[in-house]
Amino acid sequence: MARASIAGAIKVLDTRRLTDKEVHSARKNLKRARAMLRLLRPSIGKRAYHRENGSLRDCARGLSMLRDGRALLDTATLLRARVRSADERSAVRRLAALLEHDHMLARRALTRDRTAIDAMRETLRSSYRRTAHWRPRPGTDRPGRGVRRVYSRGCAAQKRAQAHRTAANLHELRKQTKYLYHQLEALEPLQPGRITRLAERMRQLADLLGDEHNLNVLRARVAHSPLERRDRIRLRRIIDHARAKLDRAALARAHRMYRQPPAVFAALLDRRAPPVRDT
Repeated sequence: MARASIAGAIKVLDTRRLTDKEVHSARKNLKRARAMLRLLRPSIGKRAYHRENGSLRDCARGLSMLRDGRALLDTATLLRARVRSADERSAVRRLAALLEHDHMLARRALTRDRTAIDAMRETLRSSYRRTAHWRPRPGTDRPGRGVRRVYSRGCAAQKRAQAHRTAANLHELRKQTKYLYHQLEALEPLQPGRITRLAERMRQLADLLGDEHNLNVLRARVAHSPLERRDRIRLRRIIDHARAKLDRAALARAHRMYRQPPAVFAALLDRRAPPVRDT
């Protein structure tokens, strides 16, 4: 699955003209591949893990500007349903126009610089070739070990976010939840009922945290935009209200999803273990 995800990203980057949909597909493949790397880490060793994870991370960053631009546009569109006054609607329209311009510039920069895309593609091809030589180490065939590491980090991130609701803490919680979702998705055949339910609930949590992240990035863009001061004030007020609701919903769900001790959560992947209460 790790190799298939890398191959999927390569295929997308072979496209002559990248669309928003294709960029999203490439980044999704890279996220899934990195999640599989975390699952395989006990088996392939630290050196191989860090080398491949670094390569995939750098390629994903090269596509992030275009992806963020699309996400901010979509988020601004959703904000229109939250505004009531004519002044607020006008402010959102002006923001959307600004974001559309940003997105156009990001697309132009990426599509014109074929050198960068060619470099990403070659990096991924090298990674794909190296993964063909992976051999599991003896005694490292239990998937619970890789899951436990990610789940432990998710637990720690959830506690930090509950104690200090900062953008950085929520973003870290989102990252670990995304990795865990992709891992559970891959391991569904082990226990289709239980793991399928857990994977779906992790995906829902990741989506909530993703929406919150997009609102936070949008707020920062508003703060540094050339919009008039009164527009910036109106937009920050709308965004902060939307974020507050999302924060409460996401943290309440995260508290339920990360309430199991890591050892107990990972044990659900061992058929010999007793049943584990899923949330």
